[in-house]
Amino acid sequence: MSSNKSSLLFFLAGTAIGVSAGLYLNSKKGKEFRKNVANKASDLESKVEEKVKSAYESIKSKVNDKVSAV
Repeated sequence: MSSNKSSLLFFLAGTAIGVSAGLYLNSKKGKEFRKNVANKASDLESKVEEKVKSAYESIKSKVNDKVSAV
């Protein structure tokens, strides 16, 4: 019985958290929060893309230098 009570308690807690999160994310503050997260994710994506391109160009240049030396 203890296991069933524990499972039910966790289920109810999870449901309450889910409902609360859903209500918050659909509120005005939640919409602003989602917009800010999306903007920050986009900025992070741009930074990562720039770093990857820079690293690629650097490696490409080094490989071309080694090929030319051979």
